[in-house]
Amino acid sequence: EQIFGVSRYTDELDPTDNDLDSIHTFSAQMPDRDRIHPDWVGRITATNCSKHLHGLSGDGTLVFQQTKKGDYSDNITIAMQNVTGSCKPYHKTGHPNDDCRFAAWTAMVKSGLVDIAFLVDAHCDPVDIQKCQAYTKSSGGVAVKGAPTTEQTSRRLFDPVEGLPVISGIQTGGILMLISPVLRQRIVRTAHRCSGRLFLVHLQHKDVHLVIIAVYGVSAPASDDKKMMRDQLAEATAAMIAEYKGKPIIVVGDYNAAASSIDRATDKMYPYDENVNALTNLLTRLSFTDLHRQKFKTNRHYTWNNTTGSRSRIDVMYANAAIFTMMGGPTQYKFSIGNTAGPLGTD
Repeated sequence: EQIFGVSRYTDELDPTDNDLDSIHTFSAQMPDRDRIHPDWVGRITATNCSKHLHGLSGDGTLVFQQTKKGDYSDNITIAMQNVTGSCKPYHKTGHPNDDCRFAAWTAMVKSGLVDIAFLVDAHCDPVDIQKCQAYTKSSGGVAVKGAPTTEQTSRRLFDPVEGLPVISGIQTGGILMLISPVLRQRIVRTAHRCSGRLFLVHLQHKDVHLVIIAVYGVSAPASDDKKMMRDQLAEATAAMIAEYKGKPIIVVGDYNAAASSIDRATDKMYPYDENVNALTNLLTRLSFTDLHRQKFKTNRHYTWNNTTGSRSRIDVMYANAAIFTMMGGPTQYKFSIGNTAGPLGTD
């Protein structure tokens, strides 16, 4: 579930970083960056990114071609991934976690290939976010903001019918945002709602605004508990959009719902796909456009699969009309979807 988008946004970049986030020491050992995805850190390119994802559907590596090469750029690259698990840069022993996708995305943002990365279902509580902030601060060049969840909320949404093992700690939820130093200075506001299932960032450069809302939809809402959380998330998303009416807005994330039958390999929709509060249906009612489907009308590009062969496109980016005005047209952007798991891989 890796999706990338490029839209026009800023024309002036400031290389300085005035990140004032508080740092909390959690390990005496400094990160050994050569041990954290050594094939990524310091040597990352659009080509090896595509290799690790077994190719990119849609616009492929073109999504990276307009990234900044110097002090100025007219473009921004936004990425989203469901990381499906804990984003902890370190093991409890203090040694670097070589399988940490958070570390891989830190390298992506630090390299300049991606300006903003949203990691949903990051299983992060407030302490985890502080640890991630400390890691990126020690690495340099990347800032972290987050929407934490709690173990109590996670357990409320645990559904034994799914046959999942009972584990300790946070099992679901939470969103992390990794952002470049340049855009960190453009942040006007961040906010989070719904126990870590919605994260908003409002950016401004001169008189240009950009609002990005990252969401993590409830998976297969069949129980009353899950349906309640789905409805609350839809309500909160609509309220945020109404608050920023008229400004360019992009809504990214794992919606856990398909927009149409072409987005399911079986060509069949689930009842929760068609529910009025499914995020895809909510955004359609609010006149938002599916950025992938706008460019690729009939292509079957999937963002999720399981061991039984099921495939779906449930990870999406929607945009309002003001975004297209900003970009100068309905297709003036690049959009790609990762094809498989890897160092940036997911479920």
